[in-house]
Amino acid sequence: MPTNPQEDRIKIVDLLRTISILAVLANHFFSINFSPSSQAGGVAEQFFRPLYMRFALSGAYGVSIFFVLSGFLITRMTASRNSNIYLVSRRQFYIRRAARILPLLILIFSFVLIVNVSCALVPDGNVPQQLSIIFSPDMHKFDWKFFLCCFTLTLNWLYIFTSYKYGMQLGILWSIAVEEQFYLLFPLWLRTAGNYKRFTSLLIILIILGPIARYLGNFYEGPKFTASFTNSFASFDLISLGVLLFFTEQKCRNFLSRSKSISVALCTFGTILVTATYFATTTGDPTNRIYGPSVLGVGVFLCLLGGLQIKEFESIPKPITMIGELSYGLYLYHPLVLFLLWPILLGKSALLGFFLFVTTSVFLGWASLRYFEHPVNRLIRKRFL
Repeated sequence: MPTNPQEDRIKIVDLLRTISILAVLANHFFSINFSPSSQAGGVAEQFFRPLYMRFALSGAYGVSIFFVLSGFLITRMTASRNSNIYLVSRRQFYIRRAARILPLLILIFSFVLIVNVSCALVPDGNVPQQLSIIFSPDMHKFDWKFFLCCFTLTLNWLYIFTSYKYGMQLGILWSIAVEEQFYLLFPLWLRTAGNYKRFTSLLIILIILGPIARYLGNFYEGPKFTASFTNSFASFDLISLGVLLFFTEQKCRNFLSRSKSISVALCTFGTILVTATYFATTTGDPTNRIYGPSVLGVGVFLCLLGGLQIKEFESIPKPITMIGELSYGLYLYHPLVLFLLWPILLGKSALLGFFLFVTTSVFLGWASLRYFEHPVNRLIRKRFL
């Protein structure tokens, strides 16, 4: 086990993160519909557009894949820093998590509030369209419930129990809220369980609860997609699959490393399962929404269980995996990029527009990680650890 997982990156994991974040970006770019004309562009555009539209249609599954990867990576890093993972230091775990997540999250929150306060000074009817979609400038929405949910990282529940539309920049934070709720409980669950058998039993319970929570969400009288897809228990199963993947891979590593054919078969079957689920189902369908994330999660589980033992994946070019390394920043920054590039993207072909969108997001994510997130992260850890 590496002593510094941040430096010893896993190429196949970053490859899946690259695919996942591109799926999310494609979905949001497609939802804005910058290029409504299917006749725009040349031969490349005519070939790319149908593929892009199908890829974008199921982009919400990108978040489901992220949850599995996140569970695996957090458990891996926690195990590397604790000789006994069941005696994990809660203080150190929370400080490291806060140092990684909060700096950029606070920056985004601050920017959104500044934009909304500024828009409150603009006469009614003069707010540009891009502001309404990306930031939804309405100061009446920012009441005590909003700030309470911000501070407690429970925005996903606010979105379920209110009919407010907070815009894309705040809307995407539901997944961050779900992850942090899980990780708030994660070290407590480890210490309470105390051993592999009891902890695995808890993970299996959470995995079973996932589709049940998504099923019950379809009966909600409010926004059914939000209730069934973004409530915490509807995603805890995917993070739990990622956690279980770490322990399973540890136990099977020696066997799989000696049996390359089995590793390749597991990775291939998992890839087929993920691909088939992604392109054959959509989260817009209530039935697909119940089982789709679970099947997708199992596919990612099998793909990585076998793929982690296939050394050929380590030769994946850096430019491909780099997008995955920047996925957190890309996720939080991409609505802002849509806002800034709005006049340029409007009317462009899907091929050119999406390329500009992704390229700008990657540059901003890289600059943020290098010059803001990493320095602040190190400062927090130096001060409190």
